[in-house]
Amino acid sequence: MAVMVKVGVPVLMLMVLLVAAQEQRKYFEIGGKLVLRPEFSGPITSITWKHKGNLVAEWIKDKVPLEYLGDLKGRSELDLTTGTLTVSNMLKDHDGLFTVEINEKVLPGSFNAVGIRNLNQKKVEVIMRPLTCSSEASSCTLDCGEDFRDAGPVQYFWKNGEAGKWESGEKKKVINNDEETRSFKSFTCKAKNPISEKESDPLENPFSKSGGSNTNVVTVMGALDNQQRTGNPQKPRKCWEEVNQSPPLNEGTTMRTCSASSPLGLGGMDIEAAFHTVGEFGPYQKRAVTVLVLAQVYMACQSMLIVLVGYTPEYRIEQQGDGPSSHRELQQHVTFTEDVDSIVTEWVLIKQQAYKVSLAGSLFFTGLLVGNVVFGPLSDKIGRRPVYLTGLFFEVIFGYVTAVAPSYEVFATSRLLVGLMNGGIGLVCFVLTQEYVGKSYWAMTGTLTSMIFAVGIALFGALGYFIRPWRTLATVANSSGVLCFLLSVTLPESPRWLYSQGQTERAEEVLRFIAVRNGNNATNLILQRVGAAKPGSPVRNRGGILQLAVHPVLRLRTMVLMYVWYACSLVYYGLTLGASDTLGSRFVNVAMYGLVELPAYPLCIYFINKTWAGRRKSMASFLCLAGSACLCTMLIPENTGTLLSVTSLALVGKLMVSAAFNIAYVYTSELYPTVIRNAGLGVCSMSCRVGGILAPFVPSMRALHTSMPFTVFCLSGLSAGCLGLLLPETLNRPAAETLEDLSSPRHSRVLESKALLYEEEQWKSNK
Repeated sequence: MAVMVKVGVPVLMLMVLLVAAQEQRKYFEIGGKLVLRPEFSGPITSITWKHKGNLVAEWIKDKVPLEYLGDLKGRSELDLTTGTLTVSNMLKDHDGLFTVEINEKVLPGSFNAVGIRNLNQKKVEVIMRPLTCSSEASSCTLDCGEDFRDAGPVQYFWKNGEAGKWESGEKKKVINNDEETRSFKSFTCKAKNPISEKESDPLENPFSKSGGSNTNVVTVMGALDNQQRTGNPQKPRKCWEEVNQSPPLNEGTTMRTCSASSPLGLGGMDIEAAFHTVGEFGPYQKRAVTVLVLAQVYMACQSMLIVLVGYTPEYRIEQQGDGPSSHRELQQHVTFTEDVDSIVTEWVLIKQQAYKVSLAGSLFFTGLLVGNVVFGPLSDKIGRRPVYLTGLFFEVIFGYVTAVAPSYEVFATSRLLVGLMNGGIGLVCFVLTQEYVGKSYWAMTGTLTSMIFAVGIALFGALGYFIRPWRTLATVANSSGVLCFLLSVTLPESPRWLYSQGQTERAEEVLRFIAVRNGNNATNLILQRVGAAKPGSPVRNRGGILQLAVHPVLRLRTMVLMYVWYACSLVYYGLTLGASDTLGSRFVNVAMYGLVELPAYPLCIYFINKTWAGRRKSMASFLCLAGSACLCTMLIPENTGTLLSVTSLALVGKLMVSAAFNIAYVYTSELYPTVIRNAGLGVCSMSCRVGGILAPFVPSMRALHTSMPFTVFCLSGLSAGCLGLLLPETLNRPAAETLEDLSSPRHSRVLESKALLYEEEQWKSNK
């Protein structure tokens, strides 16, 4: 028995080694193609490919036609003469073992597919460790960039000087302050993986005889001048080198000489690199984003409140003589036949007073417009956190005023003030969900915000079903804002806003705060000073809102986008606010008008990243489909079946316009250059609120003709969709940074790498 064990163990190990040798590791680029060529020669009569044991492709000559199966269906292509399998648009989830069977025999060789990132999509640079390495130090460490996530096995190479040869090495390279090292002017690193390689820019040698920090220094203006130029109220850090005691050049300005790697120089990391260090979407950021998106539920309840509390039930008026001559007499002779408690039944808002219900809704949207105009720039000036917390606090206060309003006038005024606060915090809340996380997660958090708002609409419909008295409903819906406020008090200021305002030290404190709660060590995190911008970078304050009217390209884009946003808002809120006027339970209608939005977001993600659709065609198509759905409602009677009814077609229209609205947010931000992007979004948001103000009155046009509201929605959607085709496509094109970029030739050509919404769905570009 012992002899068998002694013999069996080596045999087993040999079999394992043979199997491993027959398994070929095949790397592919995430979003790219995977080509698997089996080692087989001769005629082929049958082929079967499997991935992780599941069928991918199968063909038997004269018996079974070629068929693609499984998750890779639609991506696979099989060459029947060589047996080569080509799979496009490979994702990280497609890792795993591929096996092939040819002529009913399993080939001994298999492929272990591993997806990795292309290094050309990563930032490769030489980073000094520590960042304050000076010529007096005995040694320093060079680091070849940050960690390359999902880049697979990465090899590192280093080159000393410009004429040096590449030598294989580790990610980190220690350089000593000796005679040999001082003879090199720079150091360059190169990262290489099985599918790509990328070289960094040379980093100046801090110990160099001719270019070190002893002689080649960065001239930085003194403390007073630095504060004036950057607007930073914090005290600037002292230079690593001694302050030159020479007389000041100008009053309040001194000359300081600092090494290029000092905190005041260019050695600090930028804000995106800092997020890679602290965590782009760590546990703490997930909790913070959760609090902010839950606030969307509260804001959705406030937006939809008038739909249920302003419901008009059936009623009859007891005629006496010529009828009631005044509203007070009307109150004495009207009888509501439905058991409904709303502002209509309490203040008898019927006949000549019926407009007040729509007026309350319009006042809310008027507040939204003013809130966007006032609180948006205010948050850019004094900070995101104070504006968000102050707006949320007062919205809760005014929300309770709505619930206890003794008269219609107080109720309408409170709705205006609630809308004012809602418009302000809605914009700031959306921005905070972006600025708390790394840039690669912006699309996800932005889409999540819109989705939770739709869920909030559905939850409000369910809440209204269980709570019928309108004052109680308003109180309970508003109480969720108290919870959101208590959870939001602990949120920090946006580190991106602090950094943009020159408050670099406070930004570092917030980033370290996030890093600690993410479980990362960022005690030595130092940001590049705002005053140390790279030469040739765009001027931050250039542009101005007047450029939207003066610049010929921006003028056309702004006019078209303003109408598109107006139409989206009019149709979106008009169909939603008209939910109580359609047949069936008003509570179910409100809930369905919220839930129907949810499929819109995966539709957006799918279409806008396809070359044959893109942003422009997708937005225009969804708008036209929304208008067409509203057109169809006028062609069928209202008492038709549940499958094809006015309500179901209105829900389809709401789905389509929700998709168009979501694309408009992404598309608009890409159409405006960075220097004027916020101004462009602000103007479009203003036109959006105009549509929201008019939306409550459109359903009331049913009194003129039953098809009148849908006629307005139809014409708005179709006209906006056609006008949207005048805009340029932004898919596969670089984002403009300055106004000059709008006329630059490089912004009119298609890039090789696509501008994608989600990093996980990057496809390999067409060659």
